[in-house]
Amino acid sequence: MGMISYWEGRYVLLLMSLFSIYCGLIYNEFFSVPFHIFGGSAYKCRDVTCSDAKSAGLIKFRDPYPFGVDPSWRGSRSELPFLNSLKMKMSILLGVAQMNLGIVLSYFNARFFRSSLDVRYQFVPQMIFLNSLFGYLSLLIIIKWCTGSQADLYHVMIYMFLSPTDDLGENELFWGQRPLVQIVLLLLALVAVPWMLFPKPFILKKLHF
Repeated sequence: MGMISYWEGRYVLLLMSLFSIYCGLIYNEFFSVPFHIFGGSAYKCRDVTCSDAKSAGLIKFRDPYPFGVDPSWRGSRSELPFLNSLKMKMSILLGVAQMNLGIVLSYFNARFFRSSLDVRYQFVPQMIFLNSLFGYLSLLIIIKWCTGSQADLYHVMIYMFLSPTDDLGENELFWGQRPLVQIVLLLLALVAVPWMLFPKPFILKKLHF
């Protein structure tokens, strides 16, 4: 019986193995030991002997690591803040992509049942609201990664609501971010909320009564 169970679950075991290898490559680790699989590190120690590397962090001196996390972060003082920030941003990107996929599937579901009401008052405002806020945040994350900017995305998103007309200063990632993009997206998000909540119930009530 044991052999039959293993045989029936062979594809699950195969996928688990492949994803384990993938995660190892993403972190450039083998049994939690870092390896420079894809070339030399982009960072070096602050002094010649590397005696202070564990406490004072690392200095960047060449282009970013070509694939995955640079192994030199392992054991440095900045390892935990760096990896926590990376995982948080990756979680946001994957979560927003998954939510967009769910909304797109709801569109096909509405098309299948020929419900134009769901398309107009559910699919469209949901797409606008999600991508005006979280889609915009995902775009900022990608721009920050590509440009190496030190902008504080917490500050950008919080003050997008609290003070949308204030100058972003050093947190500006591209030209026209505040006057053109952020204010327009904020207005779209505000319009999408009543558009999503109010018309459909009243229309259904009118149709059934």
